[in-house]
Amino acid sequence: FALIFVLAVMEGFESDFQKRVIGFKAPLVATAADPGLLNDLKKEIPGWDPRIQTIRFFVEGEAILQKEEGETVGVRVRGIEDSEVLAKRFGKISEAEPLSRKNIFLGEELATSMRILPDFFEKVWLIFPLGEVGPGGELLPRVRRYTVSGTFRSGFYEFDNKYLLMNVAEASALLGDFSRFGLEIWVDPARIEEVESLLASRLPAAVKLESWRQQNPKLFSAMKLERIGMVLLLS
Repeated sequence: FALIFVLAVMEGFESDFQKRVIGFKAPLVATAADPGLLNDLKKEIPGWDPRIQTIRFFVEGEAILQKEEGETVGVRVRGIEDSEVLAKRFGKISEAEPLSRKNIFLGEELATSMRILPDFFEKVWLIFPLGEVGPGGELLPRVRRYTVSGTFRSGFYEFDNKYLLMNVAEASALLGDFSRFGLEIWVDPARIEEVESLLASRLPAAVKLESWRQQNPKLFSAMKLERIGMVLLLS
């Protein structure tokens, strides 16, 4: 009874964890250095398998968030293509204004630690250190100003404390050639492995395909080790 009970609890925890992670990141992610190749694949991939539900383009990278008072923090920038799916994908959304090219959304934990309230439409600077080449050949930072008009809470601390969401075109302009370009491929979680095998056999070698488990290897390794330890102990 004890063994079955504990394993059932752990299975439920893993299921809840899966929902939170797949809410913020897609079940399958394809990345490549060439955004043009990804745009072509975005049109082709839906015809490969009817189990593929939606494909969206995204941009990701790192930058520095600075308040007008001078306080700074390193953040992960995630440019998303469709702001209409915010509530479905990113959990609880608190917004004073919809997402556009002029504003950004912060993770709730990040906003709290920086003492930023979206209702006050605070202005912040996003700084990308390796932005542009100056007249003398030196690298100059690329600096842009945005309004914080919303927060999101995925329920996963790593996301809520580190990420900000912004328009995908604006994120690409900020991060430039240092952007991580990719496609979010949404499928039924029960069909992830089947679709992953199909895509792996058909995608070009220049495209890297990762499942949601491969995107979070440390967490799943820890959970697997914990499960093995509980089975041995209770047995």
